[in-house]
Amino acid sequence: MNEKLQEAAENTIITAVEGGIGYWSHVKDYSHKEGQVTVTVATNEQIEDAGYDFYTSDPDEATADYDPAKVEWVTITPASIVTAWRKVAENDHAGCINRYGNDSHIFCGGTSLKAKVIGLLTGSNDDYVDWEDSDSADNVFQLALFGKLVYG
Repeated sequence: MNEKLQEAAENTIITAVEGGIGYWSHVKDYSHKEGQVTVTVATNEQIEDAGYDFYTSDPDEATADYDPAKVEWVTITPASIVTAWRKVAENDHAGCINRYGNDSHIFCGGTSLKAKVIGLLTGSNDDYVDWEDSDSADNVFQLALFGKLVYG
């Protein structure tokens, strides 16, 4: 992976964690050191299904009702993000409807994400960091984690 692609993928993870995925996930481990950006997450639904109570529990500690070993924690890396971008480049909507329900494309800054991602992957457009927002980072993160858009 070239340096620009690595940086853009790292920025997607950072933007998703710090601004986009908090409404559906819990972050267990997060490193945002340059060149080593990774995050380990699980969905809130998985954690609740394992017996977790968001009001009284710590998701890393077992209780009488909660077994953290039942939670499937997944680590997302820059390579995971690049794989998700390739899905977007192949299929603009990647099998999903955007959160407004009125279009099947993933948008970023009012423009279809596909064109931006193709430019990034081919090296013809390296301004990804300039137009990415928390919504598009959330969508790409979901594609990396689930292979499709699940939440919003």
